Amino acid sequence: MTYSEKKAPPTLSQFFHCVWTYETIEEIVENTILPDGSFDLILQLKKEKIISIKLTGLWTAPIDVKTEKNIKRLAVRFKPLAIEYLFDIDFRNLINTALILPQNFWDLDQLPNYTFETFYNHIIKQIEQIFASIKSIDQRKVKLFDLIFTKKPYTVKSLSEEVIWGSRQINRYFNNQFGLSLKMYLNIIRCHAAYDSLAQKNLVAPVTYFDQAHYIKEIKKFTGSSPKVISNNKNDRFIQLSTIK
Repeated sequence: MTYSEKKAPPTLSQFFHCVWTYETIEEIVENTILPDGSFDLILQLKKEKIISIKLTGLWTAPIDVKTEKNIKRLAVRFKPLAIEYLFDIDFRNLINTALILPQNFWDLDQLPNYTFETFYNHIIKQIEQIFASIKSIDQRKVKLFDLIFTKKPYTVKSLSEEVIWGSRQINRYFNNQFGLSLKMYLNIIRCHAAYDSLAQKNLVAPVTYFDQAHYIKEIKKFTGSSPKVISNNKNDRFIQLSTIK
């Protein structure tokens, strides 16, 4: 398989992390997708023809994915803030599942070709057009996610105090908008932050966990595997670790 990604431009980085592509050649590939606190818009192609366009929810558990031969995926890895401002979709029921979108979504069926660069430029144009039509963005939410993605050991209480937004209100926002609590989301982000060290075969608990036992328990909770199994990454099973440079 081949994988590459291109980061979001700074002007749009509050909405998405990157645009990425994944392609199989003459083999069937089986991967496990681990929770990372993001969601994806995925265009799947075979012989340069659209098979499907789907929008995933947030993962709270590992998801096994089997990819057939000669499949190409072009995708966008979004941050949660995009749900509210870029998509007119009730996202709460998309936890650990995906929604099939029409093939003309965001005019993706009108692309002259499906190269990575063409797809990237088209996505930027689409998001810029939507962004230009937004009257205002709640800056508390922007700051909240900026803090969350620093991947520090924030608590609901400390985030509430720093953003100046009541903890009950923040939790209500998360449950209503994303279908999970802020506390669970922070635990997923903390788990995701550990993938870098696991990719380097480092099995020592990060300082964001109370101790080694707590670390192992939490990693198993969200990935279904022990830190050692994830670190070994046999047959590139865990694609997120395989793509860490």
